[in-house]
Amino acid sequence: MKQDPGPPRGQDVVPPPWSLDDPTAAHAVEVAPRVWWVGDVVDDPFQSHAYLIEAGRNSVLIDPGSSLTIAATLDKVREVVDIDDLRWFVVHHADPDVADGLHQIDALVTRDDASIVSEWRSAVLLKHLALRLPLATVEELGWSLAIDAERELRFLLTPYLHFPGAFVSFETSTASLFSADLFGGFNRHDGHAGGCRRSAVSGRQSLGAESG
Repeated sequence: MKQDPGPPRGQDVVPPPWSLDDPTAAHAVEVAPRVWWVGDVVDDPFQSHAYLIEAGRNSVLIDPGSSLTIAATLDKVREVVDIDDLRWFVVHHADPDVADGLHQIDALVTRDDASIVSEWRSAVLLKHLALRLPLATVEELGWSLAIDAERELRFLLTPYLHFPGAFVSFETSTASLFSADLFGGFNRHDGHAGGCRRSAVSGRQSLGAESG
């Protein structure tokens, strides 16, 4: 069963930038047509973000999140699609803040054609999560993924930003760049760690995995 759908969907997409302090952050937020922010707002200076590309039975969850955030993320996903509508789980790198939630996803997804998508170096690390879901690499996919007849994800390598096999994903129909950690930062200030992510790009927008 789908949960409370939250804010109405349609043409009035919430334009970036928007604040995590906004009440809409309690629900899935449509940041581009059928592209949803489904992250969790946590009491921590290190904020990770997950995104859903709504495409019926071919839906995509990008950078699912950690064990701290995955329950809230999946609740927001259910506002838009059923969990078994998720076919692909794009993981831009294997850090626990974006990948550890795969444990819970692995236990919930029942369809046999679902797959995790990552770069081969991250896939080497993700194998150690001992998941049931298979791993497909962006190299094996030819650096692109056809979501449906209208939309495609194109994968671009961003080596050492901040992982040797780091990459970003570009969704063609909305010109949305899922920038992962590309614009991120990490430092200590007054005993707190923090990052920074979310910036506009040519086309529509950049949607990052972390912010502080």
